[in-house]
Amino acid sequence: MIKRILIGVGLMAMGAAGLYLVQLWFVAAPVAPVAAGGPMSEPASALPAGARRLTLHEEARARVGLQTVVVQAGGGAATRRLPAVVEPHGYRVVDVTPLVAGTVIEVHAELGQSVRQGTVVARLRSPELTDEVRRWLTVRAERDVAAQRLARTEALAKIGAASRQDLEEDQSNLVRARTELDTTRARLERLGLSETRLGALAQGDTLPDTFDVLAPAGGIVITRSANPGQNVDAAQPIVTLADRATVWVIGNVFEADLAHVREGQRAQVTSEAFPGRVWNGTVAYIDPVIDGDTRTAKVRVEVANRDEALRFGMFVSLALDAPGSVPGVVVPDAAVQSLGAVNVVYVEVEPGEFEERVVDQVRAGDRVVTAGSFALRAERERLGWPAPEGSGRTAPPAPPAPPTAAAVATPVAVRVVEITAAGLVPARVTLPANQPVDLVFIRRVTETCGTEVEIPDLKIRRDLPLNERITIRLPPQSPRELSFSCGMDMLKGVIVVR
Repeated sequence: MIKRILIGVGLMAMGAAGLYLVQLWFVAAPVAPVAAGGPMSEPASALPAGARRLTLHEEARARVGLQTVVVQAGGGAATRRLPAVVEPHGYRVVDVTPLVAGTVIEVHAELGQSVRQGTVVARLRSPELTDEVRRWLTVRAERDVAAQRLARTEALAKIGAASRQDLEEDQSNLVRARTELDTTRARLERLGLSETRLGALAQGDTLPDTFDVLAPAGGIVITRSANPGQNVDAAQPIVTLADRATVWVIGNVFEADLAHVREGQRAQVTSEAFPGRVWNGTVAYIDPVIDGDTRTAKVRVEVANRDEALRFGMFVSLALDAPGSVPGVVVPDAAVQSLGAVNVVYVEVEPGEFEERVVDQVRAGDRVVTAGSFALRAERERLGWPAPEGSGRTAPPAPPAPPTAAAVATPVAVRVVEITAAGLVPARVTLPANQPVDLVFIRRVTETCGTEVEIPDLKIRRDLPLNERITIRLPPQSPRELSFSCGMDMLKGVIVVR
């Protein structure tokens, strides 16, 4: 018993020490000096614009794997970077259907399997196929009878024993029988019965009751909707194939940036899964409808994917060049963090000292954080800093208006919560009191229970589609704590209003 107590005390001491070390990772402070006896960090409202800094100790930098690169001067084009998702080429997705109803005997296609055109995907047993063959044999016999009747009528007409009307009627019957025979024959050929097989059936061969379902095009299996023993209808897909040689990359462009995006514009796609690799494409489509919640429009870029490295559903970064703009700098995608409607980076101004800047404020020669930038962003969210104002990601200013209550309304703060494989990031969100806030949720992973978010105290519940920004406008709140959860309380978070 004493041994167990000593072990328990030791584990508690280790946990307390670990918590203390985690708390020592970050020390946040504005550039302006802090008064003696004051806190280590001030509320975001007390910090001057563009002067917020984070201090990260050497041990913490090592733990998060922090890396920096020097920003290089770019060419004569400004680049706009958008979060994007890889999707199948919408015009090259094929549902493989059996054409006749039946019972599935075998399925020869697995999820993720590459299938060539003409490959046998499944085998079905179908009484309907047998009925189709019987109908063809019946129509074939009727064609033969009609031909024989016409031959007799023509012979009788030559000796005056048959009327012209009888002859024309028999000719019409033969044409009708031949047409129907061609129709039934073509249908059997589409079901996979060859000329040789049809000839054997005409000679009395056993009627078939099974047939093979062939892939009408090549591609990778992205869905499988049928299994052996299952009854399927003629138009019911057994599998769905998608071509991976060319993919669509779908990004969301802010309303204020639409003037700089056009069809045919060059674009580059990068992925954290393949550092240093770039896929080139062009803008093929710009959605004419603006999303009412995010104020963005979808942009579609077609990208060649010959080695199939890009996978459907993969989260990538989309960079759009804007020819004719002023010379800028090249900022690595890994350094950019999205805060509401603004993109920021963290610049190392001194060893261990990092300043948060809007992307437009970065200059050539600045050393920006790439690997580990997400840890800095998580800390600034914990401190409750509002999203900075940026020149390239905010809505255009409203026209001048008389000084009314609406004109001097309190600005809206923005907070972002992501649902990742590790859970809610951040799980604790700090909001300014007595100020409206846009709480933005983004689900980054498919395999998660967090497919919806709920704030019980405010009676708010919203679905969370994959990689879409779901914005919830919270009215001004008095200082208090609110709980929120995703996935039936499986993921829990706290909103601190102060």
